[in-house]
Amino acid sequence: MSLLVLAIGGASTLQDGGRYGWRHYGVPRGGACDRHSIGLANALCGNDPSATALEMLGLGGRFRAQSRVRVAWAGCIARVSAASRDFENGGSATLEPGRPARGRPFRHGNALYLATPGGWIGRRVLGSVSGLQVARGQTLGPKVETPESRARTISLDEPSESLAPGPIRCLPTPEALPLQIEALRQGSFSVRSDSDRRGIRLRGPAVPGFAERSSTPVCEGCVQLTASGELLVIGPDGPTLGGYPRVAVVCGADLDRIGQSAPGSEVEFEFIDLDAAISLREELEAARSARLRLAGLASSI
Repeated sequence: MSLLVLAIGGASTLQDGGRYGWRHYGVPRGGACDRHSIGLANALCGNDPSATALEMLGLGGRFRAQSRVRVAWAGCIARVSAASRDFENGGSATLEPGRPARGRPFRHGNALYLATPGGWIGRRVLGSVSGLQVARGQTLGPKVETPESRARTISLDEPSESLAPGPIRCLPTPEALPLQIEALRQGSFSVRSDSDRRGIRLRGPAVPGFAERSSTPVCEGCVQLTASGELLVIGPDGPTLGGYPRVAVVCGADLDRIGQSAPGSEVEFEFIDLDAAISLREELEAARSARLRLAGLASSI
């Protein structure tokens, strides 16, 4: 059983839940840029949310089934053609041998996830396959064989919650200056084309107050101020230490949303306090868990 990659973007990798317990050695968490969407794609296959899926950033891909294989996808809004049907908000289908599947240019968002029952086969390093590059000509092998009875298609009515509009909510750091917080609160920033999994680079009004400092710990979602006055939001493959000033941290509820920010898209910030961030995270996790359960039920029918 396998899926042949006919064409794919250069920023395509296998991802899962990531690596935990290694940051003190300088190893970042890795894992999906959008953890909810990879979980949604996996749920449509009856998988655990952290099962191995293909992450495609910026561009989709073209594939051909070399044997019968069931696939599911979720994330950005993009027209996906599979099993002689077109889907937009995500879905699942069974590909018969020789049949193609294609993800067309992304309309909204930056990350699309392709899952299969049991997850894709990949070599684990430090407990994760995160970062394993996928290129044209490779074959993706599913861990579980698709039974003859699983030919049903599912089309999601609504896109991933990670594409919700609105400002990115964040918390100020203890060392952030009042003028820096005000610059983020009032500014509108655009995602630069050289952004990647290590960090999202933002172009916009120069943020004042840069000062060199000793390296300090940073985490995913940390908003740093570079020497040019531009902002850098640490991504899942970003460093564990950094010398740039830390001016804010994206709240956990919005990490997936910033992970879906495509080059050229606009980003605005809204500051909230810790209690509000915790409440938002709890509410969002409850809503997302309910949707994952529904997707899992749909996959089992």
